[in-house]
Formats: sequence, C-alpha cells, structure tokens
Amino acid sequence: MKYKLLIIVYLGSPFWGSFFDIIGLIDLWRFEMDYSYENTLSKLIEFRNSKNWNEYHSLINLSRALGIESSEVEKIFLWKSKDEDLSLKDKENLKLELADVLTYAYYMCDKLNVNPNKLVIDKNEINQHRSWDFSKR
Repeated sequence: MKYKLLIIVYLGSPFWGSFFDIIGLIDLWRFEMDYSYENTLSKLIEFRNSKNWNEYHSLINLSRALGIESSEVEKIFLWKSKDEDLSLKDKENLKLELADVLTYAYYMCDKLNVNPNKLVIDKNEINQHRSWDFSKR
C-alpha cells in the first residue's frame, strides 16, 4: 500500500497566503512514499551500516533481539483480559514494538536472502491444508 505525503510550500508572499486561503490548502505537490519491502530493507541496512552494527547482526543475535522485542509486545497486554482494555497509549506503544519485531525479522530475512512476504505467503499455503482443534479437553 502506498501512502500520500502532503507537502505544501508557503512562499511568504501575500499572494500565496491568500491563494492558499481561497483554495483551502489544496495539496499542490504530492510525493508517493515507497513502503515496499525492498525500500524498507534498504533503509534498515543503511541505518545498520551507519552504526557499524553489521558484525553484531548474526542470525543468533538477531533471533535473540527479536525474542526480546516480541516479549515487549506481550508486556503491553500484561493484566489485560481483552483488546478493549488497551488504551490509546497502549496501542501506540504496540505499534512501536511491532516495528521493532519486524525490523529484526527483516534483518534475519536479509541474512537468509529471502523475502518475508514470500515466506508468509508460502507458510499460509501450508496452513491452508492444516487444521487445528481449539475445543476444550
């Protein structure tokens, strides 16, 4: 999914100020943000390399980091019994923790030279032929 980023430039002249008032801040310039896996991974690798962290990003270390971050997701749900118990702040924190989990998953996929979207689709295909028993015993 692509999102639109609205950028409006105010040029400082009275004409442009009146112009924006008249048209009600119509978005004159639009840039498409690329949220593809490839672009996201490129930004993550650029960040990792800028910090000189590549030597620490072995699969085992990334796995441990992913586990720690996923436990932080679980911590948000501590003492809550249903989704409705999550506050707006909890939901914002959940998004940030999910971003951390995904970041380490993306780094691991990079090390394995696999696309995570393909992994999910392949696993979903396997799951289509499975069944689970959720009945109480």
